[in-house]
Amino acid sequence: MNTATVNVGAIVLPLAAGAVNTAIGDPLVSGLLDYLSFCLADALDAKLANLHGTSPHAVLPKNRFRWDPSSYFVRGHQDGAGSPFPALYVWRRGPGKREQLTLLTDARRVTVGVLYVFDELVLPGALEDRFGLRTTVDAAFYDAASNGFHPAYGYNGAPLGTPIDVSLQLAGWGLVYEGGEEGMMAPIPGQSEALGRGADGHVIHAYPTLMGTFTAWEEIGPRALRDPQDVTPGITATISVPGNGDLPDALPIMQRICSAPDGSEQPGT
Repeated sequence: MNTATVNVGAIVLPLAAGAVNTAIGDPLVSGLLDYLSFCLADALDAKLANLHGTSPHAVLPKNRFRWDPSSYFVRGHQDGAGSPFPALYVWRRGPGKREQLTLLTDARRVTVGVLYVFDELVLPGALEDRFGLRTTVDAAFYDAASNGFHPAYGYNGAPLGTPIDVSLQLAGWGLVYEGGEEGMMAPIPGQSEALGRGADGHVIHAYPTLMGTFTAWEEIGPRALRDPQDVTPGITATISVPGNGDLPDALPIMQRICSAPDGSEQPGT
């Protein structure tokens, strides 16, 4: 049976079976989460390590999440591995949209949401030394998309300096950061039921946040036959002249070999 594969961004259809119970991933979300985490660390880690009282790292690997925090927000690790902050969330937001790139090529334009949440601070004192944190995160996201690569970074084993749109097979504008909005996440003050104690009063603890949006164009590639299952094998062609109109008595006069593809051909040829 003839089969074919197609790429939608870095997603290869049909999905390979893989090992038993391996996850179905989302290469775009996973790739952006890894790339943006690296860019944040590059921009912030040296400075954060010199500010006592909060995390010395912009975001640790255990605090990187691939879902919308408005639906699944993590307040603590179930495995007791410590605080889940600072945290970075990356997820697809809203429906995709088809866009025509060329006469023959389409793309899926998608919106990707990001949320960066820093350590809980006691306000306003702790914010005095960190009032520029959120705008720095915003600047790091602009840099990540506008330049599209870092000379010390390669995603998933790619050579250092490989552009992220190459690794994630993005097309058109590739990756665009649409901007972010600074905010604070804080618990709602409650009423204490302990004798002699009043309400929490004014909120003085909060998590600085930066909510942003990226746009990405996932190129929809042409269908390609699988190699080697569906590649045409080498063919030997013989031209013969029949003798007395009888094919068994044909006289071979020419024989040529049509070689099998060796992988150097352009897709679709």
